[in-house]
Amino acid sequence: MRVQALRVMAYFLAVAFFVNAGPAAAEKRAIYSPARFETAEIKIHEGVPIVTVSGTPEQIGAQLGSLLKQPISDLLERHDAFAKGFGFSKPVELLLKTGHLMLPLFPEPHRRELQSLVKVSGVDLDLLVFGNIMYELSRFPACSTIAVEPTRSANGNLLLGRNLDFPTFGFLDKYSVVVVYRPEGKHAFAAVTFPGFFGVASGMNDAGLCLAQLEVGKTSETGPHINFSGTPVALCFRRLLEECETVDEAEKMLREQKRFIMCNLALCDREQSVVLEITPKSVIRRNADKGISLCTNHFRTSELLFDNSCWRYSKLLEAGQKEKLDLSEIAKHLHGVNVGKRTIQTMIFEPNALRIHLSLGPAPSSQHPLKAIDLAELFRPSEKPLEAVSQN
Repeated sequence: MRVQALRVMAYFLAVAFFVNAGPAAAEKRAIYSPARFETAEIKIHEGVPIVTVSGTPEQIGAQLGSLLKQPISDLLERHDAFAKGFGFSKPVELLLKTGHLMLPLFPEPHRRELQSLVKVSGVDLDLLVFGNIMYELSRFPACSTIAVEPTRSANGNLLLGRNLDFPTFGFLDKYSVVVVYRPEGKHAFAAVTFPGFFGVASGMNDAGLCLAQLEVGKTSETGPHINFSGTPVALCFRRLLEECETVDEAEKMLREQKRFIMCNLALCDREQSVVLEITPKSVIRRNADKGISLCTNHFRTSELLFDNSCWRYSKLLEAGQKEKLDLSEIAKHLHGVNVGKRTIQTMIFEPNALRIHLSLGPAPSSQHPLKAIDLAELFRPSEKPLEAVSQN
């Protein structure tokens, strides 16, 4: 009888495991493993997953849909957790309809890429679109950047450091990935991102243009703070990396775009750094102060200022006390403004070297050594993507 009881117990435990196996089970296996699809590839570089894709929007979408099908599916299955965590009180079905209405506002090449990914992977189109705008509809004012121009850099090259601060919902931090895009007829670029996210919140292109988005919740500017006929800003920023080489070119293009929400954009090329303070109505440029450009989650220009009090910004001001700063000092300042379990990506871009120094956690990611990833080889068109090589 005792043996029979144990067998019954084992049976119910097995049933319970398989019933609950889903996204949570993904955390027990490797989320990313080396793989190839056509000329696209996933490589693991010192623990950092790097995906390289290239070609037309349809080809890139198919490559992403094939290589990242499982992690994208895992995250989309968590849509209830995301919606609840982001504070959306409306039924998910209604939110999905809202997402569907936003699809025509995606730039046409990105829309083709998304639709190709859906066709190959079989994931739900409306759910994927909603996942790409949910971040912009939420408000989590965090993230910090520090840019050091050549006159203040120890090695004479511009450096842009960035913490991505974002809630993990208990799982999101495990899905961080670097995606290197080589789109046909456009600049190659790298995004530090999550699977299924089509925009760019942190990235750099093959010309050395790099950027980082930071949320802003309030402004003194009158008028709507959301433009429902505007393009999601992360897709606006992706276009900057695809089509621009300098800060000035990127600023000009951004002014010409319709923008969905307001935010800050830390923007650098190989020579200069700026912060663009962005609303649906305005783009206000804030230049570096004595070779250093800082940004958190408040507008600071007189045209948009509402409240600029921020302990992280005040803490970052200490960086200006030193005449020259190097990689290790920027990393130290980033760690000084971490927000614990919400600091899930820490990076420093080197535009001249086309190199990124990166930590993807565990949180706070800023407490770990940054791993160097050379992007120049990955940006180069190739039948077989080349490996990233670390040069410290």
